[in-house]
Amino acid sequence: MNVVNLNDEGRISSYLGIGTFTLSIVVCGLLVFKVFLISKKYRLTVRLQLGSVLLIMLFSSVIILTDQFFSVRLL
Repeated sequence: MNVVNLNDEGRISSYLGIGTFTLSIVVCGLLVFKVFLISKKYRLTVRLQLGSVLLIMLFSSVIILTDQFFSVRLL
């Protein structure tokens, strides 16, 4: 998150003087565009994509919370 601690894109944006969130927005836009192109090419449904996103969010949240509360290093 660029709000508390700058991530890679935030640091590079600040160094270039183009605003903290500018490069992050550009990178996210490019990634969304690439996902759109691949989804169109392989005819992936919105249901499949939303299901995948929800599963990724669920499992990554479980990993992060397990690490924070129980100090279990899984990765």
